[in-house]
Amino acid sequence: MPRPGYIGNGQAARLLDVPEAFIPQLAAHGLFVITDDGISTVRLHALITKLPLMRLLGTPLTEAELSRFVKDPTPLAKPDATVCGVPLYKPWKVLAAAWTGRHEHGDTQTTLF
Repeated sequence: MPRPGYIGNGQAARLLDVPEAFIPQLAAHGLFVITDDGISTVRLHALITKLPLMRLLGTPLTEAELSRFVKDPTPLAKPDATVCGVPLYKPWKVLAAAWTGRHEHGDTQTTLF
């Protein structure tokens, strides 16, 4: 059990609206540090405040909306839904695809943020 002021991966995943398995990827890319005590709530809230995308990781966005956060707006993941013919993508899936090199269009040079 994490000590006060720290949360576990499961709680962080629920806070960010992502699968728990994605939390280590965020940490591996330097967005926060996972210690033996867990993840610092102060640092996690500071991250959410500093990077607006962290509040939207589980919210389906259009390709145009994603272009505010992804320098190459070409979709990197399959759409999660389509509304009125407009494909919607969850940002955490786009980040996961970019970080693991599993791009739909074969692009491996995508720059994020």
